[in-house]
Amino acid sequence: MPHPELDRLEGDVREARRRLKSDLEALRAPETFSSFKEDVIGEARQSRDDIVANVKEAAANRAERLVADIKARAAANPVAVGAIAAGVAWRILRKPPITTMLVGYGLISLWRTKPGQPAPGAETVYRAADMVIEAKEQAEQWGSEAGDVIARHRGRRSSCNRDSPTLERRRGRGGFTSNHLSAIAGGERLTKPRTHCDG
Repeated sequence: MPHPELDRLEGDVREARRRLKSDLEALRAPETFSSFKEDVIGEARQSRDDIVANVKEAAANRAERLVADIKARAAANPVAVGAIAAGVAWRILRKPPITTMLVGYGLISLWRTKPGQPAPGAETVYRAADMVIEAKEQAEQWGSEAGDVIARHRGRRSSCNRDSPTLERRRGRGGFTSNHLSAIAGGERLTKPRTHCDG
């Protein structure tokens, strides 16, 4: 190989090495990495935003087309719309969705209520709750008093049963006394003396 051509090839190799070294230094530099990272993240965000915008636009277009299609069909066939409305009205009149309506009303009311500001009717509910609690306490007190009266009455009756001689007890203790027999023979009614048990 001639000398000048060899020198030219060696110069090309040196130039290629210099460019490679320069490129490697540029690639290894922290600024290059952060710039590359920011570019990739920016492109990813832009792609995501574009995809979301496209999906939203497609959904909105589809919804608009669907509504327009339903309106066109309803305008073309009002009998079908009337049948649907009659069916819904019949369902609501025969089996009203009370639970659904109450839950919906409660959720909407909660959503609209500002914390710390009582809603209309809240005071009435609080007063009703207080009255229920008072009525419950009064009923418990009356029940307790009635139980005490019943217990006292039972205690008096059991002591009266122990103290008063009955016919079977008299027979079991040897029969009637002579005073009793003479009173019975004379046609008198036996009266027992009044005690605290009689009242």
